Amino acid sequence: MSVRESAAVRTDLTEAAGVDVVPGPNLVLGGLEAFSHPELPALVVAAAAAGFVRIGLETGGGPLNVGENAAGAIHVGVRHLVIRFVPSVADDDPVATPIRASDAALAGIRAFISAAAAVDQKVAVSAVVPACRHTAPLLPVAVAELADAGVGAVRLVADGEGAYGSAAIAHVSAACDTGVVNGVWVEVEGIVLPESHAAHCIIGDG
Repeated sequence: MSVRESAAVRTDLTEAAGVDVVPGPNLVLGGLEAFSHPELPALVVAAAAAGFVRIGLETGGGPLNVGENAAGAIHVGVRHLVIRFVPSVADDDPVATPIRASDAALAGIRAFISAAAAVDQKVAVSAVVPACRHTAPLLPVAVAELADAGVGAVRLVADGEGAYGSAAIAHVSAACDTGVVNGVWVEVEGIVLPESHAAHCIIGDG
């Protein structure tokens, strides 16, 4: 995994900050994993200095539960997270304590929100979740868990081409209903839902 040179990122920041948008300009630093960049704190500070009003990070979430990453992100100016969340199930090992890969992401979300609350700072957290025939049965629970962790909006994105049968569509629709019950808006990209849930579907480029 490679990261872009800081100088190139700073050049892009300067150019992008000149775009006249209201509210804004806004920025999300993403890629494979924002926290993999060794100069991430300095880049966030540079983004604020360039004039970005809202600065976000795209992350798997787990790194936020490591050391002082959550508090550090708040300190340098991060106010929004986009969590790349992959639902998972616990290992089948009957001896070990069940651990899911997604638990690290949920812990990271909570750490970020807790760090923000500690300094009375408002933040926003959204999640992007792949929706395919493998993850579809897990989506309703995933939405409930994300809502419980503090996520405010979830986007379910069709993962790959294909075969979204009636069972998968039912799971996606149930995930939308779970969001409504838990006060989290769920939108769906790339999957056509029944008319009863059409309001959740993103039209065009979203």
